[in-house]
Amino acid sequence: MSKIISIITTVTLISLGFWITAEPWVNSETKFSDPSLWIAPAAVLIVFAAVISLGYMLLPQKRLKLLLAGLIGSTYLVIFGVHYLNIIAFFVIILFHVFAIRAIHLESEERLKIHPIHIIRRGITEVMLPLYFALSFAYFLSPSIQERVKDPVLSPSLKQAVSRVMDEFLEAEKNIPQAQKQIAKNYALEQTYDTITRWSDPYRVYFPPVLAFGLFLMLWGLGVALHWLSTWIGALLFVLLRKTKFVVIEKRNIEAEHIALWQQTTTKL
Repeated sequence: MSKIISIITTVTLISLGFWITAEPWVNSETKFSDPSLWIAPAAVLIVFAAVISLGYMLLPQKRLKLLLAGLIGSTYLVIFGVHYLNIIAFFVIILFHVFAIRAIHLESEERLKIHPIHIIRRGITEVMLPLYFALSFAYFLSPSIQERVKDPVLSPSLKQAVSRVMDEFLEAEKNIPQAQKQIAKNYALEQTYDTITRWSDPYRVYFPPVLAFGLFLMLWGLGVALHWLSTWIGALLFVLLRKTKFVVIEKRNIEAEHIALWQQTTTKL
């Protein structure tokens, strides 16, 4: 019983630590440009997914695994608040982790020899995918995104891009004085920026969901590396637990089904 409590407590604490470290990254406007914001959440996410998979592999009863999935979703609500989108994310975590529990259980039962890498790999996608959904929902609700709808000013990088184009165009005009070039540039910048702003105003309300979906796609793309790392770390943790006698591998006799066109009979000599 103490081992069960240790597994559930460890996974829950790591879950809480992950959402805590992810919150500043979610609320930041410079997600990937500042390494100090994303390195810690990424590292904790890799370990987090690994211990979740181990928890689903080691816990003996399905109700304990469902309890663990509920605790993971509950820690998300504790950090990011009880909003209807966050509640949806809570149930998304539960739903996908039900599939992860089933996949890991089937892989464990169907193998004649325990290979932790194969077992964890079988369910790692279902473990991590709802975490990406949850982070995207939290990003959608973050102040940095919701203010985009109310803020009439677009990104300063847009002005910089238009300014570079105008500089290249005016450099070719040798007969125009520099002062007139600057006046023409400022006027073109103002007109271009105002036109883009007026055009984007009707669609500004769609910015948050588009940006949130973009974040999900980025996380899903990075998942190729994250899933691989989580699988190997989970396998290494399983080896460590086996070395410390926290878990043991027992051998047992099992009967296996076999497909045949006719029933084979044994003849006694």
